Amino acid sequence: MKILLTIVICSIINGQSVCVEPHTFEHTYNDYYDCMIDGYNKASDKTIELGKDGVNEYKIYIKFSCSEQSEIDKLKEKKKGVEQCQRRKRKIKKKLSIRKRRRRKKLKRKKVKENNK
Repeated sequence: MKILLTIVICSIINGQSVCVEPHTFEHTYNDYYDCMIDGYNKASDKTIELGKDGVNEYKIYIKFSCSEQSEIDKLKEKKKGVEQCQRRKRKIKKKLSIRKRRRRKKLKRKKVKENNK
């Protein structure tokens, strides 16, 4: 069983949590214990890197999770599916807007012809 560490850095802005995109490290762990220890160490290192002033000013907090690699892979696949769906929607909207423009042009031409008669 391979375990992956995912870290998320968040900040409280106007009373609401705002987080950056989660980062999953490529390194795998053999058990949850090692992953957890490294997660706490990486969170501590990042907190020190950000500094006391930065953490206090932006109310930063760090959370992390250890998950089996298969769970992460499933989430990535789901995300890919969502992205593909969004791309399809954009294509359809673009096609529809092109059709609308063509119809408008056709109607304008028709009106011009009627006005010239």
